[in-house]
Amino acid sequence: MPAKYDINKAEQVITISWEGEANNYEFIEALKKYQSDIRGNSEYDDFNELLDFCGVNGSKLTSKGLLHVAQMAAKTDRKEHPIKMAIVVNTIISHGFAKIYETYRRFNPRNKKIVRIFRSRNEALSWLKAR
Repeated sequence: MPAKYDINKAEQVITISWEGEANNYEFIEALKKYQSDIRGNSEYDDFNELLDFCGVNGSKLTSKGLLHVAQMAAKTDRKEHPIKMAIVVNTIISHGFAKIYETYRRFNPRNKKIVRIFRSRNEALSWLKAR
């Protein structure tokens, strides 16, 4: 499940697009790379995130894997910089996994992101741009 990154400095939005089959291992490895390469750069502290899962064509994710990802991700949230995360999905299964992830993030005491799920990339971008 390769992830592609696009950083729009003018809009202050980092887009992560996923393609192929989703599985726990690749998801965790992609998160580690994202945290070190992009989120580790203070230039992007105030940037919102758009996760686009419309290119995912199969899934071997588990709720335990999603919990691990949510815990890893929350560890790098910065208290002084709450940001928005929009998750775009186009299937019922992807929506279910996104909902599980959203719930894990919401109930994690370290979470500082506002997570919402969308079926439309345009709606997600509109929400992210509204500060």
